[in-house]
This record gives sequence, C-alpha cells and structure tokens, in this order.
Amino acid sequence: DLNFYSHLNILAQRAVFDPYEFKRVNIEIDINNTTILFKIHNADILDGHISGKGKVTASQHSLYDVDIFLKDIKSEDLIRKYTQNLYVKGQLSSNFNFTSSGNTLEFFLQNLQSLVSLLSLL
Repeated sequence: DLNFYSHLNILAQRAVFDPYEFKRVNIEIDINNTTILFKIHNADILDGHISGKGKVTASQHSLYDVDIFLKDIKSEDLIRKYTQNLYVKGQLSSNFNFTSSGNTLEFFLQNLQSLVSLLSLL
C-alpha cells in the first residue's frame, strides 16, 4: 500500500488564467492519496475578490465539489469578456456551488450541477 501526501501553498502577486488576470493570489492545496482539497484564501480580480474551497475525490468515477465566493466583482468588466451587451452593471457579490462526477470532460459536463446565490448587485 502506497500512501501519498502533499501540501502546496501558492502565493503570487499576479497570475493569468486566460481571459482573467488575478492579483494577490493565496491558495492552499492538500493531496492525500486520492483526495485533493483546495482553499482559495484570496484572489483579486476585476476590482473585487474571489475565495472558495473544493474537493476532488479521484476514483473510477471521480467526484467534484467546489464552492466559489465572489465579492465586489465589477460586473461590467466580467460581462464584457463574453459580450458587448451589458445586461447588468455594478459590484457583484455571489456564491457558487458546483458538483459533478466523471473521469472525462464529457461525463463531467453531463453530471455538472450548480447552485448560484446572488448576494448583491450594487
């Protein structure tokens, strides 16, 4: 029986995950055999912040559970990344939960469920 454990702490002043640029990134990742836990302590984006946590359990039918929290995101800049039709304006705060299962992108997308709570749009 082989056991594997790793702890990573990612700190970056700037990170790009196209089409987004993040600043002051602080993420922790723990890997324990077939389980990956991550916590986003902070990532500044679009004049706001992202935080969150998640768990991936790798198996023949892998499981995913992710919570993302947005605070004071500039909604116009977010929407402009996808369309020039600005449907909403203001600072967006929201909670997202994504769950899924599967070992291929196709199965992952077929099983993807999400729950979104809009906290404020000022």
